[in-house]
Amino acid sequence: MARERTAYGEGLDAVVLVPFQPPSGHAIEPQYRNTLGSQFYPHMLAGYSEFARFVGRDLLFRRDEPIGFGDARAALEFPVHRSLTAVALATLLERAGLRWEVLDPGQQELRWWRQQLEALAPRRPRCVGISTTFVLGGRWLRALCAVVRAALPDATVILGGYYYTSDAADFLSMDADVFCIGSGEGRFERIVACLRDGRALDDIPGLYLRTADGALRSTGRAPEPALDDLAAPDWSLADRIAPRRDPARDLLDVGIETQRGCVFKCEFCTYRTLAPPNIMGVELAVERIMATRSLPRAILRLTDSTATFPHARWESLMEALAARGGAPHPLWVYARVSDIRERTAALMAAAGVREVFIGQESGDQRMLGLMRKGTHVSQVKPALAALQRHGIWAFMAFIHGFPGETAESLGNTRALIASLNEGLPGDRPAVAWYNANPFLTQDFASVTAKTDSIRKGVRYLGFDDGANTSRRMSEESAVTLMATSRVPNAPVFVHVLTLLDSLSHAAVEPEPAVMNHPHRDDFWRWMKAVERGIAIFMERDLEGRAPDLAELRRLRARVQAAYTRPPSPQRRALAQVTHRVLPLVGRYLRREWSDEARDGVGPVTRLGIAALALADKGSLGAAVASLRSGEYHPVPPAATAPHETREAAWDLAARAIDEAGAASVDVTALVRKANARKAP
Repeated sequence: MARERTAYGEGLDAVVLVPFQPPSGHAIEPQYRNTLGSQFYPHMLAGYSEFARFVGRDLLFRRDEPIGFGDARAALEFPVHRSLTAVALATLLERAGLRWEVLDPGQQELRWWRQQLEALAPRRPRCVGISTTFVLGGRWLRALCAVVRAALPDATVILGGYYYTSDAADFLSMDADVFCIGSGEGRFERIVACLRDGRALDDIPGLYLRTADGALRSTGRAPEPALDDLAAPDWSLADRIAPRRDPARDLLDVGIETQRGCVFKCEFCTYRTLAPPNIMGVELAVERIMATRSLPRAILRLTDSTATFPHARWESLMEALAARGGAPHPLWVYARVSDIRERTAALMAAAGVREVFIGQESGDQRMLGLMRKGTHVSQVKPALAALQRHGIWAFMAFIHGFPGETAESLGNTRALIASLNEGLPGDRPAVAWYNANPFLTQDFASVTAKTDSIRKGVRYLGFDDGANTSRRMSEESAVTLMATSRVPNAPVFVHVLTLLDSLSHAAVEPEPAVMNHPHRDDFWRWMKAVERGIAIFMERDLEGRAPDLAELRRLRARVQAAYTRPPSPQRRALAQVTHRVLPLVGRYLRREWSDEARDGVGPVTRLGIAALALADKGSLGAAVASLRSGEYHPVPPAATAPHETREAAWDLAARAIDEAGAASVDVTALVRKANARKAP
């Protein structure tokens, strides 16, 4: 029976939540506080505050204090977020004739979600679907599930998305009614329709259903849908998703997908075990990309995990896009160094590619072999030279602490990062950004099944094999930042950009904002000066190096030159006070977090968690409970999940790893079959 209309409009069949875990969502995780929270980010934040105080102003990206370069002084414009997950699910619900709301805000605190859900309560949604694709730690996700239950107690809660591949037991132990394993297209809208009509879900494969006694019942495995058969994202729905965006005014950061799965067998990755290789035909892929021309202003992320492979298909796609005058908007894509050649780079530039993300992982060939990466260090420099000649930026990712890592291999990785832009003509970088993060364990990664210390460990930043730990590798990340900051043409550690952005604009991922800037190389040089200024004070605190005042003055002059006007006296005074206090608070928290495993949650951390709980949950009782326990949310993590849940989770992961390892993929036949289907 259809729901009646209310004063707030028609009743809802589904509400979809696409959360990006905010910084506070990391800070409530004990493993984060013990690792990156105590060994990396506080040092970087303190270094930023010290350098900002030396410069005499905040270095944040404020609209009323723009930075600019060149005669045009073009200010940096950060795009606003609109995820492919949100648009794709909205498209499916709309086509099925279902009544929906989709919330896709990017990074937002839990209080934002609570307020939105409470506002939707009068429309009595039948179900709430939560995407976990952009969530790393379980505590924040558990708290979000609790907020959903409190605001919409009669709704069926459906959990889907990527998180189950990281920690399957944690995923399956969440407070949800339906757990969707694998791709949601073709099933999510069926789930919603069944709930609307009061029908059972047992005929929909790929689900775990929570029974009345709390146990889980599986509906069997779900086949992976062919990408060619999926509905094209309806970009006209982008401005119906909350928070509302104005396509004519806002620069949208949107995703496009033309491949899933992966044929490579990298030990640390889950893309191969998540789904079998699934490739869209070139003709249809071009149409999907060109369809985004309905968006007046956008940056396109091609989310294909190995976009440049199969190589022949990639070149055909680039040729076809170039023949259409290039993509409607600048393209950001994933790439492998083994696929980038001179002709390829030229085609990519003609097609509109402006930046590539390369998962290099290590600068040590032995480590690449252990990872089964399938690339060679010798391929890096030729690929980067080709990209630079055609004006394409690179962002390179590295892992610190994969099993087998040594001081020598870490040194080789730092040496590679420092040399990435060496020997290139002119003053333009090939690699603008890099990151170097501690190794993260994931249930669906092949290395997890092979390494007993990982299989038994905590997933989120909990790796400990004796020789390498997440904590020690967090320290090594800080060492890498300091070491590469000393090389003037080395790429910028992207977390420096993320820090400045998270304190001001809070974009989901800020670096694509720079890739199409008319003076992007100037901005990169400005960021390099900021990074070096931060690192000088990190070196003082971590290595006992006395700051070089002459170098600091040169950096200050370079940073100040980008501003069009000085800060107001009030803002300058506030910045001076803020940046005197922040390092003191950071040092105190760093000591608390470093000793937390031994001494328990410290008093300042308890106060912070309690204040966050009060703001997010709107409950004094929740704040008092957090103050007493030191926990943001009272529900324990998956370590206390029922034995049956943990067994189901391990079977799920082990089966995926075994089947992916045994699968033989005929890439040529896969591409030929995909190309045989013509675009509508």
